[in-house]
Amino acid sequence: MWINRRSELRELEAELYEWSNRFDVKLLALPAEFKFMLPASEGCDAPTPPIVRANIQLQEFLALPQEVRDKTVETMLEIKFPEEIIRAIANYTSLKPVEVGNKQFILASRKFPPDINPDTAEFHKLVSRLGQLAVALNRLDPGTNISLLNVAHYPYDVPTRQFIFAQTPPYHVISMKSLEILLDKSPFPRVYAPLNQRLQVAHKLAEAVFFLHTAGFVHKNVSL
Repeated sequence: MWINRRSELRELEAELYEWSNRFDVKLLALPAEFKFMLPASEGCDAPTPPIVRANIQLQEFLALPQEVRDKTVETMLEIKFPEEIIRAIANYTSLKPVEVGNKQFILASRKFPPDINPDTAEFHKLVSRLGQLAVALNRLDPGTNISLLNVAHYPYDVPTRQFIFAQTPPYHVISMKSLEILLDKSPFPRVYAPLNQRLQVAHKLAEAVFFLHTAGFVHKNVSL
């Protein structure tokens, strides 16, 4: 039956590809039983969209054996990161990026529970879980445009009991304020942006969370 209708299926494939490009449809992921990507029609040299390419890279990393993923995390932990980041960890205010030469880093931290000792298996499991998220974000293409920052370094600071994500902003930043801090200071902040801009921000947040969901991470790991 499939052989008899092969030409029709190829025409349908080409039509779906054309309309998905025309409407800029981005396929991130589907349930396992439907998870396949329609190949581009023959003769089409259109580049793979960055968001699809990034999702494929994440899926390839998550498909690796656990031992290989853990080794990748260990390699990232062993990378020497700038001394400026170490000095900034203790007094980081999240209001300004850390300047390292002509580069900037935004630090995001998460403290590990006080009842977990760094020499325990539970601690190493925590290092692995957060490390896999760091490696996944490290593989993001800057052109992906899904409002997730690339993680350049993943140290954990024993004195302050913190895991650190040293993230690179997509452009030069003078000052910054997270949504969490903004809401803490004023639960009902004044609105300076028009509705369409606020809708774009909400869409970007939802897109970033959904992208992490497709990679197997839950949204509680997303810092606003």
